[in-house]
Amino acid sequence: MSLSHKHFAITCYLFAVLLGTSCASKTTARKPAATAAPPPLIAGAAAPKCDVSLWQHVYTGDPTRFSKPQDRLKVITPCMVVTGTIFNVASEADGDYHIRVTVDPQFKNLLNAKNNSGQGGHLVVEPVCAKTPTQSDTVKEGVCNGFSQNIFTPDMKGKRVQIVGVYVEDMEHGWREIHPVTGITVIP
Repeated sequence: MSLSHKHFAITCYLFAVLLGTSCASKTTARKPAATAAPPPLIAGAAAPKCDVSLWQHVYTGDPTRFSKPQDRLKVITPCMVVTGTIFNVASEADGDYHIRVTVDPQFKNLLNAKNNSGQGGHLVVEPVCAKTPTQSDTVKEGVCNGFSQNIFTPDMKGKRVQIVGVYVEDMEHGWREIHPVTGITVIP
């Protein structure tokens, strides 16, 4: 392959990654399914790695409805990278931060109708055990005992970030989330 062909192939790949499209003709290009994990943010980067041990710090919830956290938070994609801008943040009684992210255009397909109606068109991102829980079921389950996740700081609000975590549907509320979250990094 000549240098110009390699350059074209790399340019097409980067174009596809950054804009969620392809260099193929419009008749053959297809929009990716909502459950497909997007490619890594940086071309040639390794696939994202999520910390599966974080599930032990996610509360199960109502025992008459859920037997484990993954019943309450239905896993759609076990590990993915999402980029966007932090819109707002609230501390929740379960000890998690409830972060609403305005996702970059190539990630809009991660939002469902409940994200639009209940979260103002934002993706929910929830680092676990960021604060001391006061919610009785979370305290009773003890999922935050001796553990605190410190991956979010208030100065990240309003900044564009890269988020790595599990893409789920919250079965109590119906919206889509990244929960648990392995990492949040400000994009310079």
